[in-house]
Formats: sequence, structure tokens, C-alpha cells
Amino acid sequence: MEQEILQQRDQRAPAGLQIRRALFVLRRQLALRVRLQHEGRIHHDQLFLKDNGESIRNLLYPYVRWRQTLERLRTIRYRKPYCARHSSVS
Repeated sequence: MEQEILQQRDQRAPAGLQIRRALFVLRRQLALRVRLQHEGRIHHDQLFLKDNGESIRNLLYPYVRWRQTLERLRTIRYRKPYCARHSSVS
């Protein structure tokens, strides 16, 4: 069991790479928000939004996107976003 845990840790990206990826995603999201705001397509203060600029009102929307992302990867079994948050830290 301990050997499996060590192998899983080796397969994960280094923490610095994960942080850079997270910053890249946040900066891209902020740039999208600013662009849509200048175009007059945003009338709310939400950071995360749909591609068309609408705020996310239905909790099913992120779950569907999450499932699509994991299906495209094909190397990761499905888990709920909340559970994935905890497994990425451990």
C-alpha cells in the first residue's frame, strides 16, 4: 500500500507546476471577464461565468463541464469535484 502511494505521488505534477497552471487559468478567466465587460456583455460581479458572459445560476452546469473534462482525459476515473479537491491535496 505504501509503495502504491509513493508511485502515485511521483506521477503527479510538481507543486510549482500546479500553481503556475492555476494562475494561468485564473488570469485567462480574468482576461475573458474584462473583455466581455468592455463589450457590454456582463452585468454582474461574478468571476466564473459561461462562455457567453452569463453568470452560472444552475449548479448542474459546472458538474456537466467537469464530467466532460474527465471523459476527455480518459486516464482519470470520475469523482465529484469536491472529492477531487481533497485527493489532489493528499
